[in-house]
Formats: sequence, C-alpha cells, structure tokens
Amino acid sequence: MIFLECKKRESSCDEVKRYCDYCIDIIKSGISSMYKEVFQFLEMDEEINNQLIKEVNRIIKMYEEVEHLLKHNDALYKRYQHQLFTGFTDHLCESYYLFLKRHNKVTIPRHPGKRKSLKEYRSFLKRFNYSIREEYLFVNEKEETN
Repeated sequence: MIFLECKKRESSCDEVKRYCDYCIDIIKSGISSMYKEVFQFLEMDEEINNQLIKEVNRIIKMYEEVEHLLKHNDALYKRYQHQLFTGFTDHLCESYYLFLKRHNKVTIPRHPGKRKSLKEYRSFLKRFNYSIREEYLFVNEKEETN
C-alpha cells in the first residue's frame, strides 16, 4: 500500500492517481479476488503461493536451527560455514524472506556469499537431518565423555 501511495504522490497524471486510490481501496477493503489487478498495475505479475511460503518457512526454520547448533561450536561452524544462509536467487522466495526480516519474524542473518536457488536449499533440507544434526550430537557426546 505504501508503494501505491508513493506512486500516487509522484505521478502528475490524474488518471494514475485515481487508479492508485482504487487499488488502495481494494487492499483496505480486503477484496482478495481483485489483488491480481493491483499486482498487474504495480507490475508484480507473480504472487507467492501457500506451498512456496511453507517451503521457505521450512528452509528458514532449518537455518535457524543450524545457527543455533553452530553458535557455540567453532569447529562445526568452520566446517559448515559455506552452507550458511546467503539468501535466495528466486525472486519470490527472496521477497518473502525480506518481508519476514523487515517485520522481525526471522532471526537468521544473511551471510556473505553467493545466493542459492530454491533447488539448492531443498537439497540442504534433505541432507540436514543426516549431517549437521548427527555431527553436532556426536561432537557433544564425545565432549561429555571426556
């Protein structure tokens, strides 16, 4: 909505200003069946679906756990630092992550490095239970027995 308000302020065309008001009213009224019209006006032809949101949430949850596991273990951190969260190459996933970050809904930082595709993160997610978690448990058990 803020984007629409800015677009309205910056436009010198009365028709664009009226259409911005129209789109703002659609959003304020919660007429979700007309959101696609607003997206098209804003040149945002794509929208993130629930399945993608759930998948990104699972990836974020995994990385929150990774950050927690590696926080106090320098050896594991060094070993897995190349696999830390660096952001998404997929526009919709990255937009959703940034939205969550702006509203303090995620705690994971974006580490320096090349952003990864959703496909790469899916692969990490599949391997996660069998690599970092298992090694963390092994290292901690080893330390406790010494």
